[in-house]
Amino acid sequence: MNADQIEALWKKGYNATAYYNGNAKLQKVIRSLKEGFNGESFDNIANYLLTNSPVADPYMCMAEFSDYLKIHAAADEAYKDKLGWAKKSLINIASSGIFSADRAIKEYAENIWNLKPIK
Repeated sequence: MNADQIEALWKKGYNATAYYNGNAKLQKVIRSLKEGFNGESFDNIANYLLTNSPVADPYMCMAEFSDYLKIHAAADEAYKDKLGWAKKSLINIASSGIFSADRAIKEYAENIWNLKPIK
């Protein structure tokens, strides 16, 4: 959803439980969280997801679940084309620019530690 759609849904009344009740796959995911993995339950996450509060779930995870599944399936399909996937990956990397951590380290090195890059 975009920002306008999210705002409209908050105004209309976001009901996480309605999304849960209307989606068998979502019910399976929540049930798995409650049952847990390797002896550890994730009830806290399941309960978080079922809360209708913008404070508890500002990302509207339940409302976005179906769209997430569609995008995940599209990504799986795109990954089958190894050459196309590699091309997309390289374009993504080349377009990413400088990471903020890289910039921060460079600024610390120059302004605080007075270090010069090795050539």
